[in-house]
Amino acid sequence: MEKNNSKRKSIIFTGGGTGGSVTPLLAVAKELMAKENQVDYYFVGTKSGPERQIVKQADLRKDFKFMALSAGKWRRYFSLKNFFDLFVVIYAFFISLVYLQKIKPKAIFSAGSFVSVPLVWAAYFYRIPVLIHQQDIRPGLANRLMARVSKVVGVTFKDSKKAYKKKAIVIGNPIRWELINNANEKKDQYFSKWGFKKDLPILLLIGGGTGSLALNNLIKEAWPLIKGRWQVIHIAGKNKSFKNYIKDEDYRFFNFLPNKDLIVLMALADLIVSRAGLGVLTEISALRKASIVVPMPNSHQEDNANFLKKERAAWVIEQKHLQPDVLVDKLNYFIKRKDEVKELEKNISSLICFGAEEKLAEILKTWLNK
Repeated sequence: MEKNNSKRKSIIFTGGGTGGSVTPLLAVAKELMAKENQVDYYFVGTKSGPERQIVKQADLRKDFKFMALSAGKWRRYFSLKNFFDLFVVIYAFFISLVYLQKIKPKAIFSAGSFVSVPLVWAAYFYRIPVLIHQQDIRPGLANRLMARVSKVVGVTFKDSKKAYKKKAIVIGNPIRWELINNANEKKDQYFSKWGFKKDLPILLLIGGGTGSLALNNLIKEAWPLIKGRWQVIHIAGKNKSFKNYIKDEDYRFFNFLPNKDLIVLMALADLIVSRAGLGVLTEISALRKASIVVPMPNSHQEDNANFLKKERAAWVIEQKHLQPDVLVDKLNYFIKRKDEVKELEKNISSLICFGAEEKLAEILKTWLNK
């Protein structure tokens, strides 16, 4: 037995397309790296998503060996792309068989994303145990497809448990606490580094790893209405650009930032405007920040946003109502109603169960040593 434990093992983390499915994977990976030394870590993601860059900049104790996989998806509306993507998924399944034969992982962990589906089904062919994490309240199609062949499904909220029945355990959402702690320690340093003014509040706007055209256009249109009253940090998203940048000392534009820098800027912000993915909402919760949440229409994010609204943990604006004057009204409300802002901060901080990264890492550790 001791001889087997001394041999190197391997594990695959998989997800991507957006940053939301990557950050919880890295949080769990960090915990596992602290527990297991003789392990090779692999990350399987999309060819064009932000995950390759996120993983590279993660600053973990060990490096991931990144492998790309074609990612098809199923659209819930008529599209010829569904027909062609079916062949993409089939092709990715056979490539996954090759990857798994080469790597021979002891376990696979995914937090969603269509790029993971063919890999997870290929893992079932080899009887490799799979751990899935469901971040959002509404189970996504990719996770529901993978759950059929997974061993355990961790969920953030108890309302998601019924979708996965006996496989589900309520576990919360993973987060890298060292980044949160570092952000709170360094925010004063960054305040000076970036030259922020003490007499103007800071608004941070972020639309996720791949960005949001609606949020990007919103801040461009609203800027003349808030200029001189707010400082803005605008994270536009990977490969997102504008023809006419806002040129002002109180406006700071970034396409993409390493997570450790992004979280420091989130800690600096007085108010955050974001989409309603659970990754960014978990960071907002850990940082105890007031936020304006704009869920992606006709998506799982609407359930997340409705939950926050019901719990009075964030202001929610539907995208169809997203106009510059609506944003300005909320910003004015933020300045005038400090009592409600404190209530938002208190409620968001208590919504998500923390400690999931340790529990998920412990499951994976058990499988690695089985």
